[in-house]
Amino acid sequence: MKTYVLDVLNKYKRYSERLDVKTILCNKSWLVFNDGCDKEVYIFQEDGSLILSLNGNVYNGNWQYITANKSIIITVQKQSYMFHPYIFDNVVFVLQQDGTDSYAFMIDETQSKNFRPRTLMDISGYFEEEVRKEEDNQRLMRKQKLDDYIEKLRSEAEIIWIRQMDDILSNDQEYKKVCSLKNKMIIYSLLFSFVISLIFYFFYEKNLDIASIAFVILYCIVYVITFIFALKTNRLDFCEEVKKEKFIRKYIDEHLSK
Repeated sequence: MKTYVLDVLNKYKRYSERLDVKTILCNKSWLVFNDGCDKEVYIFQEDGSLILSLNGNVYNGNWQYITANKSIIITVQKQSYMFHPYIFDNVVFVLQQDGTDSYAFMIDETQSKNFRPRTLMDISGYFEEEVRKEEDNQRLMRKQKLDDYIEKLRSEAEIIWIRQMDDILSNDQEYKKVCSLKNKMIIYSLLFSFVISLIFYFFYEKNLDIASIAFVILYCIVYVITFIFALKTNRLDFCEEVKKEKFIRKYIDEHLSK
């Protein structure tokens, strides 16, 4: 079983000690990577025996998992090696040779159609891609966590806004100006209606075409008042929404900066 140095493994997620090594190894056929053209297959048996096939030539050996130091001892042809489980991702099982920075790579033969490395560059490329995927997943998780937190803060801010809205708006100069302008427009509208009523009365006394004049006057009154109220109400609502959003944004920024 050849071993290799591969720096990219230092960035990769390590093997979980909660996994059962015997369950992973046994009842599977493992292709052991080597940079030659040899087909090297390891079959780990539950009774501790090991079958090694090298280009069809079969050798018997044994293996043992030592829980004391979480190591796998592999013995083939009177030579024994100690490895530590390093990475397992359901496709590749990486073993680190004890006391070294060298690694052996075993590929589940059932997965070999999807991944069958021929060179160490293939192995390196595989783990570099896995590292990128892991980093992307972590970024997405961090972003999702931040988005969830911001949404939580927004909900909190909206509740506080509802409770404090009257006090906040009553002390806001810009909002007070809009309210004052709205009140003035109401007064102007009433005065306008009064003037129109006087004109109507004048035309009535002169016995002019009262029906036509009355229709025009009433239409103008309704139109002007409706337009003014709609315009000023929209402006007031818009101002209120702007103040609300500003309050929420400030609340979120203050909590994010903590």
